[in-house]
Amino acid sequence: MVVTGVCQWRSNTRELQDQGRAEAKRVLAEREAQAVNSQRPPIGKTTWTEAAEASLAHYRAYGTRDPREASYRLRNLGRYFQGYRLADIDSAAVAGYVAKRRA
Repeated sequence: MVVTGVCQWRSNTRELQDQGRAEAKRVLAEREAQAVNSQRPPIGKTTWTEAAEASLAHYRAYGTRDPREASYRLRNLGRYFQGYRLADIDSAAVAGYVAKRRA
């Protein structure tokens, strides 16, 4: 990864900008450490069911979507994608889902 010396990001509603190369390197190292230390499941191991449950929990906690509607929609998708790993859901899998729904 190339560090250019300019670091821009949004923090809540204010924009921060720092022109120092050392500061940009520090922020990059901090973000990489946060990514390594996160408690997320390993990439490629998460299943459709786990992601759907996490989405519903998020909707309930933050109120960003009606949980009943989301549950209904995820249940319909889950009938087809249950057992899939998220990494395996590509355009071909989505096309298969669409074909099945239209049949």
